[in-house]
Amino acid sequence: MKSTPVLSDLELALLGLIREQPRSGYALRKAIVDFPQFSDSPGAIYPALRRLRAGGLIEASGDGGGRKTEVFRVTAAGRRALRATLEAPPSERESADRQMLRFAFIDLELDAGAVADFLHGYARIAEERAAKLRGRSFVIDRSSARLAVEHEVEVQVARARWAERAAKRIKR
Repeated sequence: MKSTPVLSDLELALLGLIREQPRSGYALRKAIVDFPQFSDSPGAIYPALRRLRAGGLIEASGDGGGRKTEVFRVTAAGRRALRATLEAPPSERESADRQMLRFAFIDLELDAGAVADFLHGYARIAEERAAKLRGRSFVIDRSSARLAVEHEVEVQVARARWAERAAKRIKR
């Protein structure tokens, strides 16, 4: 059995946008600006689309209107790759950008129960990180270092609270 490809953040965003609705490259360039991490790199879209296409995750057809515009659609393999990426358990090492992308597209492939489970896992990781940071001892006694840790504790606590509230909303 073929292994699931590891998607870059940009590939995940593009695959999610195309899964949401078939789009042309131009429409993808317009839609990708909704994700701040990609707003300054529209030139990276076409190489990523070529990688997705070469991997069999998307296909293109020329039904985009008057000019020869390709419209991209997700293949069955693309849906499997998207689903595998979205349903993977949250990880402490996952970047905030990657988490945002997963939140943006998670409901495309997962049911409400699976989304709520993911959010509970995300809350647990945030709570564990906050607890580790609270228990941290300092070698250098500087107030700015303590402020930085306090900030991160508060961010993690807020993430955990948000995720639990979101999970409750999803279950309703």
